[in-house]
Amino acid sequence: MTGIAVRTEGLGKRYGRNWALSDCTLEIPAGSVTALVGPNGAGKTTLLHLVIGLAAPTDGVVEVLGHAPRGDAKTVLPRSDSSRRTTRSIAISPSPRRSSSDASSTRAGATRSRSPAWNGSD
Repeated sequence: MTGIAVRTEGLGKRYGRNWALSDCTLEIPAGSVTALVGPNGAGKTTLLHLVIGLAAPTDGVVEVLGHAPRGDAKTVLPRSDSSRRTTRSIAISPSPRRSSSDASSTRAGATRSRSPAWNGSD
């Protein structure tokens, strides 16, 4: 892939009197891995809403693959007929019961020791 996947120029979004995002100019190359990092309230979610067309910009321009997300939504975010359904069939099967010690030891990232000698002080 070559070219620019996402381009913004002077992009801004205002809610009432408050600017959630102002003067955002960026280019993200197609095929690249990009991180969007910043403190709470910096405008990360607002930027993503503008890029996918969930919100309209107050100022500036946003393009995805050369198209305006809100003006040409079917090109930017094509949807299949199956994605328009509001309900989905989900097969639910009962899971085997686990004891509370099994559940706490298999939680994501749980690696703590259960040594009886541990007393909580370092």
